[in-house]
Amino acid sequence: MNRPNFSRKIIVFDDKCAFCTKIILFFKKQLLSDFLYLSLYDVKSRTFLKEEFQITPINKNTIYVCINNTYYTKSKAVFVLIKNSSYPLKCLFILNILPYKIADKIYDFVAKNRYRIMK
Repeated sequence: MNRPNFSRKIIVFDDKCAFCTKIILFFKKQLLSDFLYLSLYDVKSRTFLKEEFQITPINKNTIYVCINNTYYTKSKAVFVLIKNSSYPLKCLFILNILPYKIADKIYDFVAKNRYRIMK
């Protein structure tokens, strides 16, 4: 199998979701470093997550951000993207003071309703 170059930063996301894709395109313009963007529905992406991080089952309601042999999901992944973004977006990193339980609840609410958001 031709695997992604793991020295790169990788984002695995739900590319069938218009809201998710729009958010990723927004981040793509703001990010300071190059990321590799992979579909959550691609077999190679799912195999990569399983083999590199032993993630099983793959949660289709989250984004995966992989950097330096570590993966992040849900709100932590979003904060990693914000931290790697340019100003003024980077200023939103202050929201990282929220407890992850609360931030993940907000993330889960948006993820649950993501297909309705962009109708």
